Amino acid sequence: MNRMEPAEPPKVVIFPGDGEMARRARAYPWADSPLGDPRGWSASLRTACRICLTSRFPMIVWWGKKLWFLYNDAYLPLLGTKHPALGKPGEVVWPEIWDVIGPMLDSVMSSGQATWSEDLLLPMDRHGYWEETYWTYSHSPLHDDEGWCAGCSPRSVTPPSGSSASAGSPPCRTWALRQAAPAAWPKRASSW
Repeated sequence: MNRMEPAEPPKVVIFPGDGEMARRARAYPWADSPLGDPRGWSASLRTACRICLTSRFPMIVWWGKKLWFLYNDAYLPLLGTKHPALGKPGEVVWPEIWDVIGPMLDSVMSSGQATWSEDLLLPMDRHGYWEETYWTYSHSPLHDDEGWCAGCSPRSVTPPSGSSASAGSPPCRTWALRQAAPAAWPKRASSW
């Protein structure tokens, strides 16, 4: 059987499903965004979006030089109050951890090689207070139709499970103080 993809796939094909993020992606004004109209997206990006949206596992697609953010319904609890973040640059979505994950993502984009982090401490403000969260994940490259690394997607994400501390704990207080007065704290490479 010879199956051909339509010349201009409808948004429901690019963003399948009836979940919240599929509906948001179909309604999003992509033509006015840096990613442009989805009908002009590469087959690679359209496929990555379909895989992401139809997965029951928390998934993100970071795409392009600014690492534009696309995600599925299963990722919603991990975002907390940062939702909705669809179509935003990664640095805007996760500013409090960008000094850690930004270089990892840059490395994947420039080398095409995946990263690996195990039980990585990422202090986050996802619910209006600081949390100590520990993550095990790998950022894997997503290649465009010509074979160049054009995006990233985390794999084997292990969200925090009982390893989160409240904002009142000393490590989170220290993190919050560092954020309030960054000049008073020494900058350490690849750590918070």
